[in-house]
Amino acid sequence: MKRMKHLLRRLSFLACWAMAICSGAPVCAQVVINEVSAANWDPVNLGGEYEDWVELYNAGGQRGPERLAPERRRCRSRQVDGARQHFHRSERASGDACAAGRTRASSACRTPNFKLTQTKQESVVLSDPAMSLIDSFQFAQPTQKNHSWGRTADGAVTWSIFLSPTPAAVNTGPSSYYAETPLMSPVAGGYAGSTSVSIAVPAGCTVRYTLDGEEPTAASTLYAGPFNVNATTCVRAVAFSATPGVPPSFIETSTYFINETHTRPVWSIAAGADVT
Repeated sequence: MKRMKHLLRRLSFLACWAMAICSGAPVCAQVVINEVSAANWDPVNLGGEYEDWVELYNAGGQRGPERLAPERRRCRSRQVDGARQHFHRSERASGDACAAGRTRASSACRTPNFKLTQTKQESVVLSDPAMSLIDSFQFAQPTQKNHSWGRTADGAVTWSIFLSPTPAAVNTGPSSYYAETPLMSPVAGGYAGSTSVSIAVPAGCTVRYTLDGEEPTAASTLYAGPFNVNATTCVRAVAFSATPGVPPSFIETSTYFINETHTRPVWSIAAGADVT
C-alpha cells in the first residue's frame, strides 16, 4: 500500500495523473482504458463542450463502453488525491457515462476536476480503492488535432491512433502513427539578407510546404531542394509517406525575419486565412 502510494506520488511529480477509481475489484478487473483524447478541438461534443475525454470499456459482458471527459482545468502535480474520479458499481453497469468539463445534475454525466496534457506525457490510471493498478495509458507520443489514441480493437492489447475518434462506440478504423516530421535549416529567427532554407525529407516521404502561413496539403508546393527567403516569411512543411495508411506528419513551422530589428523578444504566430 505504502509502496504504491509512493510510486504514484513520484510519478505525479513528473506529470498530472488522471485517475479513475473503481469500487469492487471483481468488476474492475474487466474494465480497461479503451480510448483517450487530449486533442479534442471540435469533433466530439460532450454536452455542448469539447473536452478531453477517456473511454472505459467493460470487457466482461456487462453494459459499456463508458467514457469520462476530464475538465479543462489544470490539476497540480502534487495533489494526487485531487486528481481522481470515483466510479461506483451501479455507474459502471449503467452503460455510457460521459462528462463535459463541469459538474452537471445528470447521473449519466461524470465530471472530474482535472484535464489531460499530452505534450507533458501525462498518464491516465485506472485503479481499485486500495490503489492497486488495474490499467494505465501514457501519452508517450502526442496526437494531432481531433485525433485519439485507442486500443486497436475494443479491449485489445495493441494501441493505435484514430483519425476519427470513436468515444462510446466500437473502436474502428485504427491507423498507423504519423510520418516523421521534416526539419528545416537554418533555425527560425532573424537574418540579415536573403537566406537559403533547406528541408530534411524523411525516408520514404515527400514534403510539401507553404510560404503564407497556411497548413500544407497534398496540393501544396513540392519540396525539390533549398530555396531562398528574401523577406520575412513563415515557412510550413508536412511530410507525406509513400506507405499506404500512414497519415501525414505534424506541421513543422519556421518564421524567418529578414532585415528586421527588434528591441524586444518576438513571437511568430502562424494561422491560416480561415482563422480570425
